[in-house]
Formats: sequence, structure tokens, C-alpha cells
Amino acid sequence: MEKEQVKTTEALTIRKSDGRAKIKVTLSTGLGRLHFVQAANALHEAGVDLTVIQGWIPSKLLTDSVIDKLGTLIGSPGLSVGMNKRRLEFLPTGRNIGLAWPEIILTLLLITNRKIRISRGSASSIGWHLFGKASQRHLNSPEVFHVRSGAGGGGAIQTARKNGAKIIVDHSIAHPDFLQSTLQQEFLRAGRPIWFSTENPFWEQVINDCKNTDVLLVNSHFVKSTFVERGFDPNKIVVSYLGVRKDFFGLKKQYDIKDERIQLLFTGQFGLRKGARYLIEGLEMLAKQGIDFRLTVLGDASEAQQFIKKSKISDRVQLLGFIPQDALKSYLTASDIYVFPSLGEGSASSAMEAMAAGLPVVSTLETGLPAIHGKDALIIPAKDPTAIRDALLKLATDEHLRRRLGQTAAKKISQSYRWSDYGRNVTTLYQAITRETDSIFLNPLK
Repeated sequence: MEKEQVKTTEALTIRKSDGRAKIKVTLSTGLGRLHFVQAANALHEAGVDLTVIQGWIPSKLLTDSVIDKLGTLIGSPGLSVGMNKRRLEFLPTGRNIGLAWPEIILTLLLITNRKIRISRGSASSIGWHLFGKASQRHLNSPEVFHVRSGAGGGGAIQTARKNGAKIIVDHSIAHPDFLQSTLQQEFLRAGRPIWFSTENPFWEQVINDCKNTDVLLVNSHFVKSTFVERGFDPNKIVVSYLGVRKDFFGLKKQYDIKDERIQLLFTGQFGLRKGARYLIEGLEMLAKQGIDFRLTVLGDASEAQQFIKKSKISDRVQLLGFIPQDALKSYLTASDIYVFPSLGEGSASSAMEAMAAGLPVVSTLETGLPAIHGKDALIIPAKDPTAIRDALLKLATDEHLRRRLGQTAAKKISQSYRWSDYGRNVTTLYQAITRETDSIFLNPLK
């Protein structure tokens, strides 16, 4: 595993600026929050003539407390943080379009799905189809229709193409067939239905969008590999990693362990897909080695609570739930190791934030990080609690290694994985696809 596990950036070549006007792009985010708010800001700053179509944009008359109460009702704590970002005040009036009803209908379907006997996949398919259908009337003039996978249905992609736009479908997780094969036994073991499957009507819609595009834009070489393995043309898939906020760069300054207790950190949803069960098993092994530690989990851990309580190290696991992203920085600074043994991602933004902060990171190849084993992270096999134990033991007893991995990772992210890098890479893609210049080539960033 000494060789580079993940290359960095893939783009389309373009000629030098030919003085043409800004490219007109309509960015359709689909429903939910994901990364498109930050992407929109990066593309705007890169000089793109941007229009954004998204879900509900709350009125400024609604206070954060009211929005958060709504979030609590629908199972989305801290809803105001994401909703406020949707306002995109840097865009001119009329260029940030909110389609509230599809999101409201989807939310109601998901809340009442048991009573009306509709599956999560069917509910999601209906909501996203309605979103695509409603977006059609806003697709009269773009040169590029950049759409999140799943939001191109309902005639959206067809309408944009009919109106002369080039299509870029944006997909940010491994192919659902990969996820199904990887996770099937995990969910059966837990007695839970699996959500990832191309037989699921929502994921069928997602894959249809991925097939019905001029270019498939993904956020890691790992994701690309899962599509190529399932017959997608590698020459139509472009990789551009997402960015990390500048205020996360270099937060970690001290690498000595205080009070002889190593502080481990996990951020994001802590569940089956994230490798939570294997992490707990690995930590039980670590405890037998005589290592004193505490694992802090920031994010929803409801899926993992059952086997955490049954574990022998439950008293060493601190579940703090959701916290705002700004509050995350103090935990990144105070922790000793970040551990993220996911079984399937796109490119985990939370793990990239940890790398940016300078924490030594233990993760899997399936996390999709732009990382080199032994240089800026420790990359371990998925579903392997012994490998988790060994990696954490190695870092817990080697301050020099913690410092070297953390500082090298922080330098890499700060130099090559800023949001401005993302904006420049995707703008390059827009220029190439609309001006039909040169072909796809690999261009690893240093």
C-alpha cells in the first residue's frame, strides 16, 4: 500500500482564454443540502454566469429558532444552518430559484411513509421527479446544465438538451451496485432494509441520469472506478474533488498526548455504512492492548447506539450528536487521531476537513480521500477491526508519525483542495465541453 491510492484531479484541457463571454450555467442541486451551496459560491467566484435551482429557500422573515423547530419535527436538527446558506446572497436577484413544493411533498411522504405504505425509495423517486419536472421552465437559456444525479428526471435533462445545453450530471457517492454488494450483509445482520440498490426506484432514477449525460462529474477516483467496473465509459467521467474551507487549514498545532489518554474523533453520521460496528470492535481490541482512549462522535449515531451499548468500551464512547460546522474546529484542534473506516463514500468531506486541520487520519480506500498510505494518512482495508486496532496502536505510540502524517496532509489540502481549486477545475470543464476543445486527460495536482 505504499503506492498512491488515489490520484488527485481530473479535468478537461482548454486553450488559453479566447475573450468569449462568461459561460451561462444552470446548476440544479436537487433536494437536500449536500455540497452544492459551497460549489455555487466557488463557481460564482470563478467567473461563471450562474443560475441555481434548488429546493425550499426560507424567507428572511423566518427566524432560526422557527426553522430549527421545523427541523426537529422532520428529524433534521440544526436545519437553520443549512437553510440559511441556501439564500446565496452573492447571486443577482432572480438567479437563485427555490422550488419549495417538491421538497415539501417529499418530506411529507417520508414522514408518513409507514401509514400510507410507500417505501423510502418510491417517496424519494416521486419528490425528485417532481423537482426535475418543476425545473424545466427555468432551463431556456443555459449553455451548460449541471445537475445533481436524480434531479434530471421529470424531463429536465431532455428539456435542457433540446434547448441546446450540454449536460453534466454530478454524482458524489459510489455506484449503488457497489454499495449494495458491500452493505447487504451489514444491513441484514442489523435487521434493517438496505437503501442502496439499482432496483430501488430512486437509485434507478439516479443511474438513468448518469447514463443520460455528456459528462459524468464525480468527486473521487474511487467513485469513478465503481462506475467503470459497471460498464461506464471512463472517457466520459471527470473527477474533481470538492474543496475545504480555508479556516480549517492547519488548526492542529500540538501532537503530544495529554493525560496519557488518546482522543479519537469521528464526525458525520455514525452508522453501518460508515463502518461504526467495525470501529467499535477495533476499539475493544485496542483496549485489550492497554491503550487509554476516548472516542468522540459528532453526528447522528442512532443507527449505532444498539451495538455501542452492548460493547465493552461503551463508557469510552462520547456521542455528542449534531454540532454546527464552526464548532467542529475546536474538536479537530483538541483531538489526537481522526478515524473514519467507511465502507463506501464519494470523497468524505468530514475526513478531508480532518486532513486539512492537520489531524493524522485513519481511513479506508472506500472513503475516497486523495490520500497516500503512509505519507498523509493510514489507509486500511474495509471491514477489518484488527487493521483499525493496529493503525490506532501505531499512531498512539508514535508522536513523530502523528505529526508527520498530520502536517503533510494539512499541506496537501491547503495547496490543492481549496474551494477555489474546485471552482477552477469545474469552470475548465464547462469551457471544454461547450467549446469542444481538447479531450479528457489526467492532470494530477502536486
